[in-house]
Amino acid sequence: MKQKITADTVIISAFSMVLQLLSIALNIIITKNMGESAVGILSLVSQFFVFALTLSNGNIFSVSSRFISEEIGRKGNVEKVISYCLFSGVGLSLVFSVALFFLAKKIYNENLSLVAIRIMALSLPLATTGSCIKGYFHARRMVIIPCVADFTEFFVKGVSLILMILAFAKNGIMDILTCSAVSVMSGEIVSCIMLCIFYIREKLPHSDENAKISFKQFIKLSLPITVGAYIFVLLSGSNEALVPLMLKNFSDSYETALSQYGIFEGIIIPVIFFPSTLLQSLSLILLPETARETQSKNSEKVKELSADALRKAFSIAIISAFFIFSYADELGGMLSDSPLVIKTLKLICPVIPFIYVEIVTESILKGMGKQTFCIINSMAEYIIRISAVLIFVKMIGFYGVIVSYFLSNIICNIVRISALMKLTGVSFDFVGNILIPVFSSMVSIKLSRILWSVFPAGVFSLIVSGIFAVILFILISVALGKFCLEKTKKSTFV
Repeated sequence: MKQKITADTVIISAFSMVLQLLSIALNIIITKNMGESAVGILSLVSQFFVFALTLSNGNIFSVSSRFISEEIGRKGNVEKVISYCLFSGVGLSLVFSVALFFLAKKIYNENLSLVAIRIMALSLPLATTGSCIKGYFHARRMVIIPCVADFTEFFVKGVSLILMILAFAKNGIMDILTCSAVSVMSGEIVSCIMLCIFYIREKLPHSDENAKISFKQFIKLSLPITVGAYIFVLLSGSNEALVPLMLKNFSDSYETALSQYGIFEGIIIPVIFFPSTLLQSLSLILLPETARETQSKNSEKVKELSADALRKAFSIAIISAFFIFSYADELGGMLSDSPLVIKTLKLICPVIPFIYVEIVTESILKGMGKQTFCIINSMAEYIIRISAVLIFVKMIGFYGVIVSYFLSNIICNIVRISALMKLTGVSFDFVGNILIPVFSSMVSIKLSRILWSVFPAGVFSLIVSGIFAVILFILISVALGKFCLEKTKKSTFV
């Protein structure tokens, strides 16, 4: 099973890495053609769509991947459970879609056009159907299918958005919000059709046997996940809406506020999250795997999964933070002409380990059924973040947003790690999780800078230096890990 988890993680990571690179490239193209404020507008549109989608389906991906995995663990009727997911998720989404379509006149303004809202409303049931089926394939360990669907969806969205911007938005024929909405609809249509075809081809044979969980139990158990998703999206949406508003109040310029917001959401966030691709991929697998092992009452396996996930999270986070800090000048210069990018990349590096650890701890805790804890912790995180934005952006402007990320991530992720250790019995390995990654990162990054100086500055040199640093990091970490293990064995023997 461990080999299967590793293989699936690699597959998802490869696709996710390509998508993140394409996303950064897309933001650069839009910035060059429409300016940094356009990226800020598109980030707001994206946040609005995620907000509407989560409200319309209650995080149906997590619901389907978890409950289908549990049904597999109980050797029950898997197809019956996916029918529960589709009926509840798509039904709720249709109601929300119709309501949003007809209430669009009440919420649209100069920043979010009526046509854009209605187009995105119509795409919600398609996205919900796709999320259900993606969760189904993740639960069945057939991750290549949702990966291909995600890639196709992004490709269709990206190409259609660029073409419409160049043909219509740049000439003032169509506003950028409508262009974005049409691209979203195009991607969702293609992705949904593809996933439905795959589901018809790969679904399990029909069974007259009842599922181990009734529809009533399914609704009751999925309710905390749905409520948690609603709370999360309401708080995160409030935070996303508040940031540009507070920036505008500080700078007294809507253009400056959107530009700074675009830099943070369109450049800084993609860069700091790009190395976390492996962990994001792993988290998609950890939730159903943990749910399956928890249902089977295999506590030792859950403990093993948790210890391994923490070790990987800290290792990837620490090398990423060192690399981004060391190469901030080069990265910032390639991505934007604004000096704010370079400064922000350097400032935010210390909080990266806390951000990355959250990715895996949340999945494991949710897989163990600790949804209530996750809800409360996420609420606390966003309350801290929103409070910090209200206090510090007013005092120091854009840098108040960075302060909000530090406070919320450090406090709440220490709590998450503590809860995971208590629930699973995992002991925190300070040497393996902190000391070895820090030392390995320092040495590998220092040597990669020497390699950087050999090649002409550019994207190719950055990629080569990054690959070289990662290989060195792995070699040094493995060697130190074996050395510490041998020392421990000798000490125990003595």
